[in-house]
Amino acid sequence: MPPVRTRDLERALQRKGFEGEVRGGHMWYYFTVDGRHTGLHLFRSLRDDDLHEGRIGQMARRMQMSREEFMSVVDCTLDQAGIVALLRSKGVTV
Repeated sequence: MPPVRTRDLERALQRKGFEGEVRGGHMWYYFTVDGRHTGLHLFRSLRDDDLHEGRIGQMARRMQMSREEFMSVVDCTLDQAGIVALLRSKGVTV
């Protein structure tokens, strides 16, 4: 799997309802639905230019998704409603 550029990740997450916040040396992304935080969040180091397979897997686990499901979020094939439906089908409260 090729690395994902952090700016591509950030754009994709913002389109899906994630809100970003810089805390310390990290960028935190909070998944929001209807303006409310869902309790699901991701983070990355501000020094990262590219995210490699291991880091992508960690982010996927934080979102309670498989790596393939998370990559469909990054590739913009899964929208916010699709994420909510996927998570609810897994029993995650969103």
